[in-house]
Amino acid sequence: MFSITRFSNRQLVLSAILTGSVIVGGCGGGGGGDPVDTLTDLLVDPQIVFEPEVPAVSFEPVVEEEPVVLSATMSGRIVDAVSGAPLFGATVAVTIPGVEDPYTTTTNSDGSYVLNSAPADSSFASFSLDGYLTEQYDSIDLTANSDRNLGTVRLVSNDNAGSGTLTGVISNAVDGNGVEGLTLRFRQGINQTTGDVVATATTDINGEYTVSNLPYGNFTCEIVGVGFNTSFANVIVLGNLTQTDQNTAVSPNLSTGEIRIVLTWGSTPRDLDSHLTGPQENS
Repeated sequence: MFSITRFSNRQLVLSAILTGSVIVGGCGGGGGGDPVDTLTDLLVDPQIVFEPEVPAVSFEPVVEEEPVVLSATMSGRIVDAVSGAPLFGATVAVTIPGVEDPYTTTTNSDGSYVLNSAPADSSFASFSLDGYLTEQYDSIDLTANSDRNLGTVRLVSNDNAGSGTLTGVISNAVDGNGVEGLTLRFRQGINQTTGDVVATATTDINGEYTVSNLPYGNFTCEIVGVGFNTSFANVIVLGNLTQTDQNTAVSPNLSTGEIRIVLTWGSTPRDLDSHLTGPQENS
């Protein structure tokens, strides 16, 4: 379809609707003369400009979905390492790889805490309070939609800063006798079963050991010996003091099909019990 528009100065415009529009202009040689009525006259000295139609393009915005973080419940209690008094307002934090902000809560007046939104794939928790050494609890092993109680964590006051000494007895869990020749490896932190060993010791004929010049705070002691299961125990170091009550027990290796439960306690708590439940025979 074409349309021709005549102007007084003999400028003509030809418009065509094809895939786009075409504008053709011609110019005469003066102010008078015959009008231009034919398409041939329009093509003398033509000027052609193509303006193709550009199809509309719509872009769908890319929306990145937030990763689904499966959660678990983590609980426990925090007390002073020396007095056993509950610590109010201590911060409990767990982290998830790739996430900058930790998940946190604080302790109640009795030192207890519950963190309902703990990420299930987090690997460690930290405990901090002004005036105390911050401690890390490794391998907390949270699983989705589960409850995990970390028990009681004892924080060491900065009043007890410095290096200290540990002594104790490692006994046989079956007969109570001290075990000779066990190797003890100490790692900084709670439940720290791997990583750098900061000190070692060996039990004597009575099962006693001594390790000196450890910085104050919580340590995990790995206990290894022939004929015994590898065990781990948490111990506390106080600066400029000798802790003489860092005792624990190790269990002899079991035969196939055997199971053994060992309960060890002192004055607090005064008693411990173990309860087992399971399917009845033929159920």
